Amino acid sequence: MTMYPLNSPVAKKLVWWFIAISTIVALFSTGLQLYLDYRSEVGSIESYLSSLDETYLPSIAENTWIMDDNQVNTLLKGITNRDDIIYAAVSIDDAVQWSSGHKTDVDRFKAQLPIQYLNRNRLEHIGTLTVVANLEKVYQQLTRRALIVLFSNAVKTFIVAALALAAVQYLITRHLQAMSAHVSRMTVDKQHPPLRLDRKEDRRQPDELDAVAHALSSMQERGYSAYREVLGGEQQLRLFLNSTEEGVFGIDSDGIVLFANTKCVQLLQLTAEEDIVGKKYSDLFHCRGLKKQAQIEDTGLLDTVMEGRTFFCKDSHISCSSDNGFYAEVRAYPTFSERRCSGGVVFFCDTSGQRELRHQMELLKEALDNSPISVVITDKDLNFVYVNPGFETLTGYSLDEITGKKIDYLSDDGTLKQAYQAATKQTLRGSAWQGRVRFRNKAGENRVVDVATSPISNELGQITNLVAVSRDVTYEEELISHLVTTQKQNALGRLSSSIAHEFGNPLLGIRALLKDFRDRSVLSSEDNTLLNIAISECGRMQDLIGDIQNLYGAQNTARTFCDIKDIISKVLFFQQKTFLDNNIVPTVIHNNELPVILGKEDQLAQVILNLILNGIEAMKPKGGALIISSDCDGDFLNLDITDTGSGINGSVMDRIFEPFFTTKPEVEGTGLGLSVSYGIIAAHGGTITCQSTEGSGSTFTIHLPVYKSSKPEGLRA
Repeated sequence: MTMYPLNSPVAKKLVWWFIAISTIVALFSTGLQLYLDYRSEVGSIESYLSSLDETYLPSIAENTWIMDDNQVNTLLKGITNRDDIIYAAVSIDDAVQWSSGHKTDVDRFKAQLPIQYLNRNRLEHIGTLTVVANLEKVYQQLTRRALIVLFSNAVKTFIVAALALAAVQYLITRHLQAMSAHVSRMTVDKQHPPLRLDRKEDRRQPDELDAVAHALSSMQERGYSAYREVLGGEQQLRLFLNSTEEGVFGIDSDGIVLFANTKCVQLLQLTAEEDIVGKKYSDLFHCRGLKKQAQIEDTGLLDTVMEGRTFFCKDSHISCSSDNGFYAEVRAYPTFSERRCSGGVVFFCDTSGQRELRHQMELLKEALDNSPISVVITDKDLNFVYVNPGFETLTGYSLDEITGKKIDYLSDDGTLKQAYQAATKQTLRGSAWQGRVRFRNKAGENRVVDVATSPISNELGQITNLVAVSRDVTYEEELISHLVTTQKQNALGRLSSSIAHEFGNPLLGIRALLKDFRDRSVLSSEDNTLLNIAISECGRMQDLIGDIQNLYGAQNTARTFCDIKDIISKVLFFQQKTFLDNNIVPTVIHNNELPVILGKEDQLAQVILNLILNGIEAMKPKGGALIISSDCDGDFLNLDITDTGSGINGSVMDRIFEPFFTTKPEVEGTGLGLSVSYGIIAAHGGTITCQSTEGSGSTFTIHLPVYKSSKPEGLRA
C-alpha cells in the first residue's frame, strides 16, 4: 500500500477548521451544562432556606421564649450542618444571643426570618433568625466537573481531527495533487494519455473526483483537436486575409515582417509579398497618431504588442517611402508562443475618404448650427429626427423635446396642418414643395415662415426622410402690412381735401335749401318728419367728410400738454348712461406717476371714445366688463382698453384699420372709426395694435410718446 505524507495544505486547513468548530461546540455545551448545574445548586439552597420556616423556626421560637440556651444552640448547629450553610444566629432586639458557624465578608445568600411565639392566644414577636449560605463548595464542584468535560472533549477532538486529516489526505488531497501534476504537464500541441486516479475500480458510482478527472482528460483532448484544426486552417486563414479589404501583416518580436496579404502590398504601393517579408516594418512605413492636427511621432506599436496588449489608433497617418502616404486606422494584436509574446498581427485600412467625408459633415454641421435658417429632418411618417438651433430659436422647442413626435405637435392650428399635409403629399411623390405657413410657437407668439421641403431617398430610390428649410418672415410681413396701411392712409389723406370740397359744398347748399323750405312751407306731420330726416342725413354726411379729413390730421388745432387720465374721465362721464343701458361695468386702473403727453386733446378723446364704443358694440346684448388701464415704461405711455365681448375673427384681423372696412351692418357703421383712430395716433408719433381671441374679447393697446420735460404750470385740463 502506498503511503502519502500528511502534509497537504488543504487537509491541514480542513483539520484546523474541524478543531476550531469542535472546540467552539465543546465550550458552548460545557458552559451550558455548568450553568444548568449552577442553577440547580442555587435552587436547592433557596429551597432549603424556604423550608426553615416549617422545620426549625417553630422549635427555635419555643426554646427562645423559655430562654433554653442548650436547645437553641443545638437547633442552630443542626441548621449549619449542611455544607452550604456557614452561619446561623438568633437576634433579640438587634443583638445576637445565640449563633453557630462563622460569618464571612462574602455572603452569597442571606435569609432573615421573624421569630414569633403564640402566648395565651396572642402572637408575640421575640426576635429574628438569620441564616447565611456560601457557594464556594458549589464553585469547586463545578470547576472540577468543567475540567473533566473539557479534557475529555479535547482528547476526542484530537483523535477525530487526526483521523479526519488522514481520511482527507487519502480520499481527496492525493487525487488533487495528481490532477495538479497532470494539468501542469498538459500542452495543446501534444497528445497525452487520459488522467487516471489511483482508486479502486469496483466502486458502484463515479463521484466528483472522477468527474473532474474525466473533464480534464476531455479538455486536454479537445485542446489537442483544436490545435490540429488551427494548423489545418492556416491555409484557409491566408486565403481569408488575401480577400479582406484591410492590409494585414505579421511581425516577430524584432518587428520583422513574417507575412503580408495582397491588400497590404497594394496600400504600400509595392509589387509582391516578397518586397515586405523579411524587412523591418518601420523601414516600410511610419505610423503617426493624429490628435487635433498635431503629429505624435512615437505610436509605440511594437512596444505595446510585445507587452501583450492590443494596439489601436483610429486616426493615424502612414507615410510610405514611395509617396506622401495616407490616413489610416491601425490595429495590432499580440501573438503568443510557449506562453510568451512572439510578435503580432497588424491590420490597417485607408480612411482618407472617410476622413474627408467626416470633415465635410463637420463643416455642414457647423453651418447648420450657426445658420439663422430653420432646418428640420423627419422620417417618412413625419416624426422629428433632427432640428438645428435655428429651429429651436424659431419655435422654442429643443431637439430633446420633439424627437420622435410628429410634426403637427408644433401647433393644433388647422392652417398649419393643411399646409403640412399639402407639403407631405407632394414631397412623398418625390417633388419639392414651397409655401408660406403660419403657426404659434411654444411661447404663444404668432410666426410666419417661408418653407421649402424636399425628399431624401436611399440607394433603392425609396423615400426615407423629408427635409424642410424655413425662414422666419414674420417681421417682413408685419412691416409690409404696416407699409400698406400707411400708404392707404396717405392716399386717403391726399384725397381728403378734394372730397371735402367736392362733397362738402353741395351738401351745405342742399342742407340750407332743405332748412329754408321747411321754415317757409306748411307741411303735414309726415312730410315734416321726412324733411327732418333728410336734413339729419346731410349733417351725418358732413360729419363723415370731417372724419375723412381727420384721418390725415389736416386740422389746424395746436397741440397742448394733455393728461391722459383727465381725457379718459371726461369720455367715461358722458358714456355713463350707455354703460347702464347695456349692462356694462367700466373699470379704470391708472399708475399714479403717469407723465404728460403733447397732443391734441379732442383727437385723443375721439380715439378713446371710438375704442370704447367698439367695445360696447362687441358686448351687446349680454353686457360685460370694460377695463381701461395705463402705465409708463420709459419713453412711452401705454393705454390698454379691454372688453369681454365677442372678439374679432382672425381672418379679418389684418384689415380692421383699413378705411371703410367694418364688421357692422352697412346702415350702422361707416368703417372709419378704427381707421381715423389709427391716423390720429400715427400723427401723434405713436402706434395702436389689437390682440383678440374670437369669443373671448379684444384688447386695443395705444403707445404714445411722453413729454420728457416737467409738466408746465399752466397745463390745461
